[in-house]
Amino acid sequence: MTLQGLNFWAILAVWVIEMVIGSIWNSPLGFQKFWLRQTGIDITKLPTAQSNRAMLGVTIGTLIQVLVLAVLLNAMGVTSVMTAIGVACLLWIGFAASSSIGPTLFAKQSWTFLAVNTGLYLILYIVGAIILTVWH
Repeated sequence: MTLQGLNFWAILAVWVIEMVIGSIWNSPLGFQKFWLRQTGIDITKLPTAQSNRAMLGVTIGTLIQVLVLAVLLNAMGVTSVMTAIGVACLLWIGFAASSSIGPTLFAKQSWTFLAVNTGLYLILYIVGAIILTVWH
């Protein structure tokens, strides 16, 4: 696999869009209150250094996720939106959702908690795949 043929402007745009979607998802407008009830962790009250480390991790992780998605779509020669959505759904169920089941259950969290946490990734993968395919 190669980086040749990738649209880095599209990758940058998807990265920013995914960060915005994630911020809304985890805000008071989204699932912040639910997450607080489930975990007992109020992310708005974390020490600044811990919060900054977490946000840096999320930012880097999101960039890696978008880059890998772009590489896979490019290597597979995906050109249709429906195929992009299919690939996104397969990646989500095969990696994000399935690998989150064990940690969620070991942490004594609910299936609803799993759905909320991994639902974000389903949306991000689909949105990213569509944009990366259309803006190729």
